[in-house]
Amino acid sequence: MSSSLEDRYREHREKVQADRLALEKELISCGGEDVLLTKQRRDVLLLQPSDLLLQLRKGELSAVTVLQSYQSKALDLARSFNCITEFIPDAKAWAESLDKLAPDERRALHGLPVSVKDNVMVKGLDCTLGLLKKVGQPAPMDADVVAVLKELGAVPFVKTNTSQLCISIGCSNPLWGAARHPLNAARTPGGSSGGVVD
Repeated sequence: MSSSLEDRYREHREKVQADRLALEKELISCGGEDVLLTKQRRDVLLLQPSDLLLQLRKGELSAVTVLQSYQSKALDLARSFNCITEFIPDAKAWAESLDKLAPDERRALHGLPVSVKDNVMVKGLDCTLGLLKKVGQPAPMDADVVAVLKELGAVPFVKTNTSQLCISIGCSNPLWGAARHPLNAARTPGGSSGGVVD
């Protein structure tokens, strides 16, 4: 690996880690219980998607509250399973804009947090496919699937780990490392979508 590529990689990893720590501090600070997974956030995470969407559309839950619940759980899972590559920085602003919509303006997926595999473009973030050489090349626009999800009111909030070039039976790459299986940390989840942990 060339020294300039090594420097880009190191700077990228340091920025991702700093952003992650800042998000964790913000979530702990605004949660009111000095922990990531507050009682309210745990209750939100127990809701089935259909119930969650119903409460979001009725305004019984705010998109920001739901987002922060999912971000908190994702931070917790990322420590154990290395399933998350990056947190999408615009997620909170997007959720806040959804909370301002009148009930009749809310779309089918209003406020639903969704993950995006690392091979899918999210505007302003690298789309690396697990390749070191793709670091520092932010996507100029959202992929069509991300644009459609946003149009329907969903909130893309994390990018998930994948195998290098999405062509391996495991879930590992030189940039983000190996995702660990939730039932056996000595194994990796199979397939290129192994970063998605339920």
